[in-house]
Amino acid sequence: MLLLDLPNELLEAISVSILDDADISAFSRTCWRAFRSSSAHLYRNNYLQHDGSAMTWALKNQRPETVRRAIDAGIDLVKLHHITTAAEIGDSEVFHSLLACKDNYGGFDQLSRDEKGGFPILSAVGSGCFDIVKTLLETGKVNINIRDRHQHTALHVAAHDGSHEIATLLLEYDADVYAKDSFGRIPLSIAASPHTYQNCPRNHTVQRDRESFLETINQLIAYGSRVEYREPDGETALHSAASAGFCDVVELLATRYGADVNTRDGAGRTPLHTTSLYLGKLEMTQLLVSLGANPNALSKEGQNSLSMDRNAEEPALVADYLLEHGARMVIDIKGATPLHMVGFMGSVELVDVLLKHGADINAQDIEKMTPLHCAAQIPEAGDVIRRLVERGASVGIKNMQGETALACALDNYSFEVVEFLLKQGASPNCVNRFGVPVIQEAIERQAIDLVQVLLDHGAKTNMPSPDGQTATHYAALVGNIEIMKLLFRFCAEFNVRDSRGCTPLMVAVAVNSYPVVELLLKMGAFVNASDK
Repeated sequence: MLLLDLPNELLEAISVSILDDADISAFSRTCWRAFRSSSAHLYRNNYLQHDGSAMTWALKNQRPETVRRAIDAGIDLVKLHHITTAAEIGDSEVFHSLLACKDNYGGFDQLSRDEKGGFPILSAVGSGCFDIVKTLLETGKVNINIRDRHQHTALHVAAHDGSHEIATLLLEYDADVYAKDSFGRIPLSIAASPHTYQNCPRNHTVQRDRESFLETINQLIAYGSRVEYREPDGETALHSAASAGFCDVVELLATRYGADVNTRDGAGRTPLHTTSLYLGKLEMTQLLVSLGANPNALSKEGQNSLSMDRNAEEPALVADYLLEHGARMVIDIKGATPLHMVGFMGSVELVDVLLKHGADINAQDIEKMTPLHCAAQIPEAGDVIRRLVERGASVGIKNMQGETALACALDNYSFEVVEFLLKQGASPNCVNRFGVPVIQEAIERQAIDLVQVLLDHGAKTNMPSPDGQTATHYAALVGNIEIMKLLFRFCAEFNVRDSRGCTPLMVAVAVNSYPVVELLLKMGAFVNASDK
């Protein structure tokens, strides 16, 4: 008899007798009647043998027809993590179907945290589905202030996404406006500068217009969140908005809610300080100044709003505007001026702006560092170094450790900068902070191009280090025969002794540098010399 001719009862009996999922699936595909007879058994067996993996797969791949067949299997197969997944997807119909199925078997005891550590309410808020959020809250089985591993609550998520309707709903259910995440941030701070924090509450899946974010802020404040609330670092929501570049939020907080534009964080920085440091855009600077921000307010480091970071997007425009509106060229507690930071920022235009307004190009901080010294320490600051020298920066000034800008540049193996400074008159015989001639430092690094350019500009091969070693001692120590040959072409002395009485030949023997030993012997090094 053909399978198609069997009665439904027999087909169902055959299906129930099969225990393996793969075999059940194969049987169900033989004909439509077999599929109808075995479908429920397939999902029941999957639930018992594989923890309901078919339901999880259907939810994650958004296959509602598979979800419906699983629900119709006549078994209590809905788990709380299925509810979390449906909430995360934001499929209200599937969510309600799952919840109704579970209600047929007594429902869930709680809806706060699932078996896999997920949070239905946080997932629902993250999906932006108002209906699912409302349904969860109406069950009375959700801890509205439950936190994820970063200590975010549902209100943090709504604030981050600018979901003002959901935020209002959560607030109506007594969501805590002062709940702090792992960084001590409350929902108001996150709403003021969304998508700018490490460990953002969600994955930026919900897109809202700016009006929605502003309304979220309005609702948070209406339900008791204080505008002047300070995070652990002392920052307010106004600091956050200013540093993130949200002019609309800054204007809202300052004009409607009276936020103090000169309020200070734990480091003594005002919002104008923070926007200079972390944003550096003219539009925000202009707005804050127009709202009464003081450009000369000093932080605890003695810096005003002219102090900027390399994150500043328009440093020259910002500095020019601030200086035109009364900002002074202050000296901070380390003796540094705004010009000391230009190398770090890499802005040639900022050099010109600051000098136009009277900056001292050779100003020295408490360590006697000039702006040129500071720039020379930055590998990418070549253009700034050139501009500083073109505008009159001295290449011969030494810092407290006795270094010139050339010695600082050599620390970073900046060949182009070293060559430029030498051409501008920098001494090739300067020393580093340890009193070692820079040519010896170049040899120690085996930077033959630097050795060559220093020699070409008059570096002394026999100038001793504090322990009496010369360039040939260093070449012997590193065992670089090409550098040794180069030194000989510039008449380097090869029988000179260091403070311990060692010659370059002794050093080469000690480090087993046989090619260098052979070369030194060929050049006439004394073989009978002895150390002390």
